[in-house]
Amino acid sequence: MSHWPILVLLAAAVGGAVVWIAYASSVRVRTEPSPVPRQRIADVPREYWAELAQQRIFFGHHSVGFNLVEGIHELMKEHPEVKLNLVETTNAAAFDRPVFAHGRVGRNGDPASKIDGFRAVMESGVGARVDLAFFKFCYVDLNADTDSEGLHAQYAATMDALARKFPNVRFLHVTAPVVSVPRASVASPKRFLKVLLGNAGHWEDQLGRDRYNARLRTACGGQTGFFDLAFWESVNAAGQRSYRTRGGQKIFVLTPTLTTDGGHLNGPGRREVAEQLLVALAHAAHERRTARSPG
Repeated sequence: MSHWPILVLLAAAVGGAVVWIAYASSVRVRTEPSPVPRQRIADVPREYWAELAQQRIFFGHHSVGFNLVEGIHELMKEHPEVKLNLVETTNAAAFDRPVFAHGRVGRNGDPASKIDGFRAVMESGVGARVDLAFFKFCYVDLNADTDSEGLHAQYAATMDALARKFPNVRFLHVTAPVVSVPRASVASPKRFLKVLLGNAGHWEDQLGRDRYNARLRTACGGQTGFFDLAFWESVNAAGQRSYRTRGGQKIFVLTPTLTTDGGHLNGPGRREVAEQLLVALAHAAHERRTARSPG
């Protein structure tokens, strides 16, 4: 009996194992020191927190946003200087007093609907009452096929129009969240098949998010009203930034210790990232107050 069928199967198995091992190595997460030091709540002057508590804030979001709100809830229990009235609502009547209101805008997977949804909330009466306002995309909104230039142009045009219509509102800008190495990267036959076919779509999608975020950083980075969510998702509590490489290019990812499912923030993750959001908001509130003060 010929041994060729057995030899062919053995060769295929060995070849598959080699590809599998190579892919497993390629998705390994590495770290490097963060170029930006983390600022903690205790590092912010206490008067900034008092100023933030007097603001009327709206935050439009979906699931990762709920992670951040939960993180803020938890941080307030440990830091009595942070006093925010967190309410899930888009009702303009809620902004007659200091509030941190939040709610869903648009539909997941449709970033244009989120831009339109945020504008609709502002034009519903909220824009005439709110002090600080912002929204964020979800990681599912951007992928390899996203026209990052067109999306950013639509976002910028809408935010500019809102700023002209509501000059008393300080609009903040937030990068789109990133993802981590999927837990099924090596164990999933579907993922392995994509590797064999030369399609590592997970990482092309991440590059799509990076392209949009790069445009937003160029336009808004360095401003007080800018929160780099994607950046802080990639930094762990020890100040190390997580990345993996593809074709010699670094792709910064959601730090594995800050997530359970590779996309949403776990307990430590929501607290770490929410703290940086609070710090950004405190500085924005202080700048807004001092800019409006006479003299």
